[in-house]
Amino acid sequence: MGDSIPHWAGVRAKYRSVEHLNLPGGVTIAWWGVRGMGWDDFIHQMQLPVLFRSPPKVIVLHLGGNDLVQHSLQVNFKLVQESIEYLITAFPDLVLLWVNILQRSNWRAPALENKAIERKRKRVNQFGRKLMRCHNGHVLDVDIDTSTPGFYRNDGVHLSDVGLDLYLFSLKEKLCEIL
Repeated sequence: MGDSIPHWAGVRAKYRSVEHLNLPGGVTIAWWGVRGMGWDDFIHQMQLPVLFRSPPKVIVLHLGGNDLVQHSLQVNFKLVQESIEYLITAFPDLVLLWVNILQRSNWRAPALENKAIERKRKRVNQFGRKLMRCHNGHVLDVDIDTSTPGFYRNDGVHLSDVGLDLYLFSLKEKLCEIL
C-alpha cells in the first residue's frame, strides 16, 4: 500500500504477468497504490479494501514522499506513528514491512528546498525503521538512488521500467525472507 511508486510497481507486475511476484505457497498480492496518496489518506484507504476481504497477513508500506513537501517533520512523524498504531491495533497478527522513501531528483518544490527535503526524507525513514524495530516489523531499503542513471522517468519522481523491475525484485526477495 502506498503512493505512485507501489501503484506503478503493481501495473508493471501485471504487465510482466508476475502480479503475485511468483511468491511460494500461493501467496497473493493486492496492489493498493494510490497516486498522490499521503499518510493523512492512509487509514481511510486501508479500511476500504479490507472491508470486503479477509485481513492481510503482511502490509508493505511505501508512502510518505508526497508528505515531505507538504508537512513539517513533526507532522510527518505524527501521521506515520498514528497509521502504524492503527495497523497494529486493528490487525494484531499483521506483519509490517516499511519500504524506505526513495530519493527524487525533483521534489516538486523550489530548488532551494531540495536539500532540506532530502534531510527530512532521511529522518522520516529513520523514524519508520525505529517504529518497525519497536513492533517487530521489517524494513526494505531498495538500492535505487538518483546518482545512477536509468532508474527514474524524466520527471525525476517516478521509477522507469528498469527502476520498477529492481523495485519488484527487491520486494520479492524481502517478502520471501519474511514469509
